[in-house]
Amino acid sequence: MFFFNQAGKKYGFHEGWRSSGSWVVLCLTFVVFLFLGYHTIGVVRKERALRREMRGLEEKVAALKIENEKLDKSLGGEGRDQMIEKLGKAELNLQIPGEEVAIIVLSTTSPQINNQARQSWWNKVRSLFKGKGG
Repeated sequence: MFFFNQAGKKYGFHEGWRSSGSWVVLCLTFVVFLFLGYHTIGVVRKERALRREMRGLEEKVAALKIENEKLDKSLGGEGRDQMIEKLGKAELNLQIPGEEVAIIVLSTTSPQINNQARQSWWNKVRSLFKGKGG
């Protein structure tokens, strides 16, 4: 295969690349293709990772839907609203408008123990002062 330059001189394929600045264009084209290939591989890897993550999340959603259906069935005679109301009252101390709530606090220690503890503390303080004055 032969080419002709501007002066009309005939040259071969290899001679044309050596004699003109086309090798620069060839190198730049090669670099661009390397750059695009590298980034394309990165995008493909990221896409695969996101697809794997998406499959995992879809499996979790399916499992949660099944669990939700089981919980709905386990409510039995009570409706969903009644169960929500019951949980709200028990765990969050909520009340319905117009409803009065009474809170009962059970004491874990008897008052006699607290009085004895106070007296023993006071006796210790008094004994410190008695020892210094006497």
